[in-house]
Amino acid sequence: MQKTDVFGRIIFLPPSDAVNSRVILPCGNIEDVPVFTRQPVKFSYDYHGYETVEINGDPILEARYTPRTAGLYEFRACDSDGNIVFCTPFEAEEKGLLGYVVCSEEDPRYFALSCGGGYLPIGLNMVGSSCLKEKALC
Repeated sequence: MQKTDVFGRIIFLPPSDAVNSRVILPCGNIEDVPVFTRQPVKFSYDYHGYETVEINGDPILEARYTPRTAGLYEFRACDSDGNIVFCTPFEAEEKGLLGYVVCSEEDPRYFALSCGGGYLPIGLNMVGSSCLKEKALC
């Protein structure tokens, strides 16, 4: 099974016996892609901004890959003996290639996407956070 997240990464859910994986690029080159266990969690925050993490389901075996160019790719997951246990083709379209987060070429104090688009990070620890306005917490 595969799905695409909001960042343009392809997320694969290989079988439980997969220990490594590879992506065959449109040009024929091969890239190794790590297989890892992701633990689903639920984040919550109290009034002061302290974070609490709570386990929210069983661990999931995953592999993620971000295509850099448009074309037809193939994902292969292998077991410890090198046998292919999961194989699926996928296509990356030019419009879906968001690139990677890098330092901006225009102003290195800011982030940008490698494709040239702007990148606006979000989260509790970003500029403009309410805790920055309170002298006691600065």
